[in-house]
Amino acid sequence: MVAGTAPPTAAATSTTRPTLMVRSPGPFSPDVAEGLRTDIDVPFTDTVDCSGRDCTLPLDVLAPSTGTGLPTIVLLPGGPAPFDARRYLDALAGALARRGAIVFLTSYRSAATSNSRADSIQDVRCAVRFARAVTGDYGGDSDRAVLVGHSLAGDLALTAAIEPETDTPGCLHDGNATPDAVVGLAPDYDVTIPDSLDAVPPVMLASGSNDPGSTRGADVAQLLIDAGRQAEYREFADTTHVQLIDPAITPGVVDLVFEVLNQTADE
Repeated sequence: MVAGTAPPTAAATSTTRPTLMVRSPGPFSPDVAEGLRTDIDVPFTDTVDCSGRDCTLPLDVLAPSTGTGLPTIVLLPGGPAPFDARRYLDALAGALARRGAIVFLTSYRSAATSNSRADSIQDVRCAVRFARAVTGDYGGDSDRAVLVGHSLAGDLALTAAIEPETDTPGCLHDGNATPDAVVGLAPDYDVTIPDSLDAVPPVMLASGSNDPGSTRGADVAQLLIDAGRQAEYREFADTTHVQLIDPAITPGVVDLVFEVLNQTADE
């Protein structure tokens, strides 16, 4: 050190992590929110790592204005995509809530934030834990939590159901992270189904016949059945990847989700 030069202070030598700026998608449109209670950009994590940046993960809640003991849906968008892109599922989220469910439309870290698949699974499990913890505030039943994922998220949802639970550092709530049932809508499968499985919740997989990117649904369902688990595959005729999650075009998708929800009521 040069004589007469003061040593660097702690403040001078410390570094500040950058923060990932998360854009809000704003309020739901009136046609989506009609008759519903909606809360937007609700944080379900503390500060977590978005590949070297601090970030907090948001979700939206859509709930009927009245009712108790309603089923709970954690709805996962496809990706990888920025957090605010979850809103492409807003019509489906609104239709499910109006049918009588508490819907948590959630984001998760992915390649879009330079995060790993393991981080995505961690966030999916955190969203289930968070939904179970707070759904009662909206009239929901914490013991009827169904995970519904579209495209990439259908695969994430299935993985979260068939693999052992893991810790979710930064999650705002603890508890059961395994969903009571899974619905995969046009998944792009990356999961490996073992020859035998421990207890796994019921699984419903669905695709459109005009969706060349989702062709393994029947095979994956059969692998689950061969492993001794309850699974089923449905195909919607003349339906594309996007049409499958549009209730105005494919109203049967809402019926499908509630068919699975009704199974959880019988358990």
